[in-house]
Amino acid sequence: MIRRFNPRFRLDGCVIVAGEQFTTRADMLIETVLGSCVAVCLRDPVAGVAGMNHFLLPGLGVAAQAGDGGRYGVHAMRRLIGAVVRQGGDRGRLEAKVFGGGNVIPTATEALRVGDHNARFALAFLEAEAIPVVSRDVGGEVGRRIVYFCADGRVKLRRLGVAEAGTTIDRERAYLQSIGRAAPAAKAKA
Repeated sequence: MIRRFNPRFRLDGCVIVAGEQFTTRADMLIETVLGSCVAVCLRDPVAGVAGMNHFLLPGLGVAAQAGDGGRYGVHAMRRLIGAVVRQGGDRGRLEAKVFGGGNVIPTATEALRVGDHNARFALAFLEAEAIPVVSRDVGGEVGRRIVYFCADGRVKLRRLGVAEAGTTIDRERAYLQSIGRAAPAAKAKA
């Protein structure tokens, strides 16, 4: 997580990556870049508390046992809701915006389309928690850059071109490969 002043919008901000989240009561922004990952922006408009998470895979994972659970949707969502409530948000007033879930890594089968799985997970989780989704931009085959304005809940979204998305795709592939290598090692310890 990187805290910095954004000169374009003239606000303090925070840049998050997969596995991270940030919540605040301040008038600031949160930024992230998404490929197949999903970011959920959560806000209590009355209390003025807002936050965003960024997760890479929907369910439970081996890495969650090693303290890297924020990369998994189920943990990332619980942590974000908890953080907003701890800063004074009321669960009954929360509203969500969901972004990402692009299928940026070509796959041979529907079962391997990580972006689709991430988007479906986020929307189903929010529905099960009775948190209304007031805005969404998910799916497709492109990445996205998101800027979330915490004070009023606005979002600036820009779809990434092929050249811009390359770095995001490379990072996602490397992480997915590292999970594949970590899983057998974790099972061997059990």
